[in-house]
Amino acid sequence: MDEFLSELYVEYLKKWILLQTSKDYKLYFNDNDSNIILIEAENSLSRVTFNRFNIIELCVMNNNDNKLEFYIHFQMQNLGHAKRLFEEMIECIYNTIKQPVLKILLSCSSGLTTSYFAEKLSQTAELLELNYQFQAVGWEKVLAAALDFDVLLLAPQISYQCARIQKILPNKLVLKIPTLIFASYDCLKLFEFIKESLLLDKVNNNKTIIKLSP
Repeated sequence: MDEFLSELYVEYLKKWILLQTSKDYKLYFNDNDSNIILIEAENSLSRVTFNRFNIIELCVMNNNDNKLEFYIHFQMQNLGHAKRLFEEMIECIYNTIKQPVLKILLSCSSGLTTSYFAEKLSQTAELLELNYQFQAVGWEKVLAAALDFDVLLLAPQISYQCARIQKILPNKLVLKIPTLIFASYDCLKLFEFIKESLLLDKVNNNKTIIKLSP
């Protein structure tokens, strides 16, 4: 493509992007660089970068886990093609908005066993593209840490503390990890347990302690 025409298309694309307003995100130029348009939305910060030689980068970063959800770069050749790529980027942003990360805290006596399990759960969740975020702490830190999480999972060793924790944290879903799941580090079974527990909690509309099996 003629370089002059390509540059005109790039300038047009900049103006067109800034007109794509929505209640779900905010578009604005980077304060320090007019060649970068930022798109701020719930759960994500995205950018459109206009580089030399009319090369454009589209990037969506998930704020919850700092995961790169979308990245593509291309040289301006066709205005319609560039618009379609931007629209696919916006679709990715909407998907990020619709799928907030569920933050799950595991706890056992010292935090060592649950730290290993949390790491394994995080790896499996990433492979399955589940929006779960896992972390583990020892029992002595659980009350302070739980404030930043949606679900608290207690290992069998401290499951007797469930009722007490529930009274202290009435707005959190507190669950006992079934012994067979914990002892075998069965990630898939635990995902099923979490999903079923969340559904039951929603139906009951209270924070009942739920156990999948005795």
